[in-house]
Amino acid sequence: MPELPDVEVFRKYLNRTALNRKIEKVEVRDKDVLGAHSARSLQMKLKGRKFKETERRGKYMFVRFEKNAWLVLHFGMTGFLKYYKNEDQEPDHARVIFNFANGYKLAYDNQRKLGKVDIAKGLEDFAAENDIGPDVLKDDFDLGKFKEIMDKKRGLVKSALMDQKSMAGIGNIYSDEILFRAGIHPASRTEKLGNKEVKKIFKALKTVLNKAVEAEVDPQKMPRSYLLPNREAGRKCPQCKGKIESRKFSGRTGYFCNRHQKKIS
Repeated sequence: MPELPDVEVFRKYLNRTALNRKIEKVEVRDKDVLGAHSARSLQMKLKGRKFKETERRGKYMFVRFEKNAWLVLHFGMTGFLKYYKNEDQEPDHARVIFNFANGYKLAYDNQRKLGKVDIAKGLEDFAAENDIGPDVLKDDFDLGKFKEIMDKKRGLVKSALMDQKSMAGIGNIYSDEILFRAGIHPASRTEKLGNKEVKKIFKALKTVLNKAVEAEVDPQKMPRSYLLPNREAGRKCPQCKGKIESRKFSGRTGYFCNRHQKKIS
């Protein structure tokens, strides 16, 4: 599933390709991906407008096209964007296509149709209505805010990091990477973490997510000392030569080192 780094890469991609281009038509190929606004509503609101700026809130992307109107994009499990001109370049599962006056198109592709395309009047109101926590990569998400959230948590630390209502953007893959870098076992109890462990997790969170954006979410462009290029059960840990293991945590398969990641319980 696309996580915060993926959404940030998509956001930068839209900025490079489709920003400030006049929209001539909106084609909705599959209504299943629409939120509260119908295909007709999307066409009426967006035709003749331009995408002015983009924002991100965790796993959500927002594209402003009027003073107080934003296109909302959630990518679900398999979503991505593609900017193209020729029909033979169209992705296989284009659900919504934005046609521009310059002859180019922007496709919202989503094979499994678990994402959403909608319109919101304000980012903060949308976040409040949909229980979306603060974006963990924003500058105002600091150690104090992180500690305040973690102090209220109970249960597995991996699950705490993935709770989108408390803090938005971290999913299964990057929660594993963050804990791998911090040296903390994913089954550690959040309420048992001390200030030292919380600081380690926070530092790893910022470092890992920024590094993933820099690598354009390509695991092979991540440092070889990271978990992502080695995320396979049975492989040697690139940090301590322990063994990478996998197991279920709250229904999700996680990966960790059986040696340097210490369980705190």
